[in-house]
Amino acid sequence: MKLTHLYIVLCVLASCSMSHHHTIQSSYAEDGRFEQYQSYSIVSNVALAAVDRQAVEKGIASHMNSLGYQIDSKNPSIYIYYQSYTEDFKLKTDNQPSLENWLARKEYFQEEEKKDKQTSPTMIYGNSLFISFYDPALQKEIWNGHVSNMHNSRSYNNQAAAQVILQQYQLMSKGSQIEEFRHFALR
Repeated sequence: MKLTHLYIVLCVLASCSMSHHHTIQSSYAEDGRFEQYQSYSIVSNVALAAVDRQAVEKGIASHMNSLGYQIDSKNPSIYIYYQSYTEDFKLKTDNQPSLENWLARKEYFQEEEKKDKQTSPTMIYGNSLFISFYDPALQKEIWNGHVSNMHNSRSYNNQAAAQVILQQYQLMSKGSQIEEFRHFALR
């Protein structure tokens, strides 16, 4: 009997110690006009099931609205795309400082930019979500982020995954009341 209890306790401890590693990364285009963005439009991914699509879009909208961005389907500053993958693959990523750090110290990083940029291969494990920001004026992707190794695709998990990815993007909208308050508070 005691041996059975010990076995159960060991199984529980072993299952608790097995953590799921979620890779969360983002990158940006250095010529993005990050100080100018005010509005966004989410481009629905019809390849996803409706419940998953709604969850991802709800997570994106919640985060962007909290930063003061406005939804604009006619003339947005940025388009937001998302894609879900189930297979594993390798992705080369640039080793960049955080976007906020880079914007605060652009001049310094531009001097460092003359040195060779370093990229590193990252293994993306199945059940991953990618989110991309596209600037129509520049006609290019200006930011992207992803999380991999999501172990199920329930709608609340997709909403949380979108919000976790977007935690890598914390820039306030140009002219938002939140931004003005933040600048006032920093004085």
